[in-house]
Amino acid sequence: MTRPNWAAVLVGALTGLAGVLLAFLLLGIIGLVDSPSDIALPLLQLLALVITGFVAGKLASTEAVRHGGYAGLVFFAISSAIALAGETGAANLLELGFNGLVSAVLGSAGGALAGVRSE
Repeated sequence: MTRPNWAAVLVGALTGLAGVLLAFLLLGIIGLVDSPSDIALPLLQLLALVITGFVAGKLASTEAVRHGGYAGLVFFAISSAIALAGETGAANLLELGFNGLVSAVLGSAGGALAGVRSE
């Protein structure tokens, strides 16, 4: 197993975070999202995780799936830290663990998509 390309992982995670932030802002400005409980927000985050893994997988020279999974976890860590900073109550560890698992799986799925060779 080779050392991870952390530059690819960070670029992938930051691309996903920037994309989802921009999408949230645009949807809020044009009024398509009324409240945080709207279904569009979680779906955008799931899509952003796949894009995160895809970007990391494309930038990594080898092991696109592993790099996508790492990028998904970095995305999760940053977005969870931001969410928990604004939280007043205690964190739900089961929910955090599940979200971390979903982030790694969807990031890996994006990495797998990046690893597919188009001919």
